[in-house]
Amino acid sequence: MSVLYDKMVKGMLHIPEDDFLPGTAVKAPFVFIRDEEYLLLRHLMKPFARRNLDCSNEKFNKVLSRTRKTVEFDFGIAAANWRLLNKPIETKVETAELIVKAVCVLHNMTVDKENVLNDVEYRDVLPGVQPSRRNNAAPAEATEIRNLFKRFFNE
Repeated sequence: MSVLYDKMVKGMLHIPEDDFLPGTAVKAPFVFIRDEEYLLLRHLMKPFARRNLDCSNEKFNKVLSRTRKTVEFDFGIAAANWRLLNKPIETKVETAELIVKAVCVLHNMTVDKENVLNDVEYRDVLPGVQPSRRNNAAPAEATEIRNLFKRFFNE
């Protein structure tokens, strides 16, 4: 397991409070998007299993996949420009957090100024945390959150 995953499970990530989904009066948590082999948690979203998908679950999976690819694409661009993201940042956690935030700001400024997204091919660059095969049963709250997002995407 990664440090990020462990902190998420222990509630130590300081994730922002739930916020309204765009154009609705429905609040939802901020989530990280992962592959289907990962656990479904309050702040860790994954697609529905590929077997026996109905239309609404399939649409949800497509939206989630597109979103995940967009994030990975942007991370690939940032990692290509700031190579320190391609290896562990060997410093205090607090300093590493500041470095990553600075890279995010610089990346967004570069994209806005140079429109670099048009010149880069998509690459899957995130190794991610190792999936856990222990107790794959999702908490009821996490299942309801995924269903909430599914309803939002299918409206």
